[in-house]
Amino acid sequence: MGEFLPDGVTSLLIVALSIARFENQRWMRARMRGLRGANVLVGELVDWTCILATVLMFAFLIAYGYEVGIGRAVTLLLISVLSMVVYSIASTLILGGDNFVAWLIGTLAVWPIVASLIPRVNWFGYL
Repeated sequence: MGEFLPDGVTSLLIVALSIARFENQRWMRARMRGLRGANVLVGELVDWTCILATVLMFAFLIAYGYEVGIGRAVTLLLISVLSMVVYSIASTLILGGDNFVAWLIGTLAVWPIVASLIPRVNWFGYL
């Protein structure tokens, strides 16, 4: 069983990225429903953060699976999905669902979390 457990720091970063991605996606869905602010650049940041976070999350999982094994990568994926489900239920109960402050914090948190994950794998031997 232990051979499928990823290291703790990577697991915590994946949980943090999942939660940040979830809040960013909530903001993106609100934008798709028509919510628009006065600043177009903020909207672009929200949209591009969503795309970047999703692409890099799956690219990281693939690179992680290549480096340490598919079992650990699948475990990270399960940790990601479960943490997002638990967080979505808890945040809906506590915050009542959509919350601009959570959206903002989640969107801004994606960037340093992704930056912390990038050096955790060797990206197929290229770095």
